[in-house]
Amino acid sequence: MRDLFSGPEECKIARLVETADQLTECVRECSDTRFLTFDVETTGFYTFKSHRICGIGLKAADRKGWYIPMRHENHEHKIPLETVLRALSDIFGTAPQLIAHNAKFDLEFLRVEGIEPSGFCHDTMVMAHLENEN
Repeated sequence: MRDLFSGPEECKIARLVETADQLTECVRECSDTRFLTFDVETTGFYTFKSHRICGIGLKAADRKGWYIPMRHENHEHKIPLETVLRALSDIFGTAPQLIAHNAKFDLEFLRVEGIEPSGFCHDTMVMAHLENEN
């Protein structure tokens, strides 16, 4: 498994999902947490212009994060897209509480992919405005 950042083990903060076994481990870790932080990377800003998710970062509380590439142009995808979407549906279908920045954007892209999150979503962008409106 390749880590996204090199260096000492305690400094590595994320893992790249490239195999079915890694995807299974990611689903296990992300399904067994009270809080799941996520961020989608997209091919553009508009679902109505056929822009789609090209990758997603996930992090369960007190664990290292994961990055799942989905539609990267310069990446050899070893896991079929349908398998990844099914795994993400399992994760988001069981996550009790989600955390995202600009959650409205990320949730719209998840829903276009057929992923319907079941948990409450905390939006750090809204929280920041509540903390300091300037």
